[in-house]
Amino acid sequence: MTRRYVITTPANRDLEEILRNIAEFSGFDQSDRFLTRFSEKLTNIVAFPNLGKPRPAWGSNYRTILLDDYLIVYRSTEELVEILRLVSGRRDLDALFNNPDE
Repeated sequence: MTRRYVITTPANRDLEEILRNIAEFSGFDQSDRFLTRFSEKLTNIVAFPNLGKPRPAWGSNYRTILLDDYLIVYRSTEELVEILRLVSGRRDLDALFNNPDE
């Protein structure tokens, strides 16, 4: 069975906000480039789900992988990679994952 990915609602909101900010401050071309790199990272994560840094303190099978100044937070099973969040690496990540409503 081929593994697939799903982007959760919080991750989708994160992505939309990041793309909006990039477009506002750097232009739509930069925003499009970011989206392309994000898609490439997803392809890599699906192919190699253990590629990211393990984050067991945040949850079962949580991992992160860097994309520019952002971390893609995900977890995987044999069938699925679930993209949980896309957050600035400058955030207090432990606080974020101890308070998932942020």
